[in-house]
Amino acid sequence: MTAEVAVVAGPGQRLRLAREAAGLSREEVSTRLRLRLELIRALEEDDYAHLPPVAFVSGYLRSYARLLELPAEELVAMLERPDATPALVAPVMPLHQRRSSDWPVKLVTWLIVLLLLGLLAVWWLSRQPAEDEPAGEPAMLQAPDGNVSLTLPPVTETPPQAEPQEVAVAEPSPVIGAAPPVPVPLQVTEVQLEAGGGDCWLEVKDADGKQLVYELLQDGMTRTVRGKAPFEIFLGNAPAVTVYYQGKVFDHAPFQRREVARFRLGKAADNQPIAE
Repeated sequence: MTAEVAVVAGPGQRLRLAREAAGLSREEVSTRLRLRLELIRALEEDDYAHLPPVAFVSGYLRSYARLLELPAEELVAMLERPDATPALVAPVMPLHQRRSSDWPVKLVTWLIVLLLLGLLAVWWLSRQPAEDEPAGEPAMLQAPDGNVSLTLPPVTETPPQAEPQEVAVAEPSPVIGAAPPVPVPLQVTEVQLEAGGGDCWLEVKDADGKQLVYELLQDGMTRTVRGKAPFEIFLGNAPAVTVYYQGKVFDHAPFQRREVARFRLGKAADNQPIAE
């Protein structure tokens, strides 16, 4: 009997149909949104078991909807409604009850019996006494007259040992410790990002290529990042983010491509010494 499974459609189906109508592949969408291909596939299939929390998924849906010119808030509302979450409804199938006549039960029973017989044999062998080998008698020397004579080796006197002499050990001279190294202050600066008008996925790397931030900046939140300039900054929803550098607003509009911006901010001379 085949179990029928009912699937409730979610916002991912609208994204997939709109993408196919636009003639875009999942790989192209992944490249434009700077998201992994696994995330795009999970969004379209409403596979929430392989997606991050709802706060992150809503940001993905907004970016995906803007790319396909769909109403973003309507898709997010479908995600937040309980009846829009993909649910699987399957009939409960009764479990098959094992019987003693089934061959798996018989096989397990015979294996247990054989194991017990093997343990019994090992125990019986361990209880058997080992045969003692006859100890050899000491060899005796017999003289021609019948008397037994033993020849002992000559006793050698142990030479007197010289008394140990005390060896004067020179005490180590005190070592003058070197002065501890002076800590070198870090040369860093900071950049501030403020989300207003929507969520934005952002990534910030410092001058050494170290990833400082990789997260979803929700609407109304501010993130301050400290590190070595220049910074490599990526914004998934650039129009919704205001960038402050050294207390001034940085205009990143010239770097935007389809609401996505990637640019370098600052220079090495902007770094200030800060002690650890």
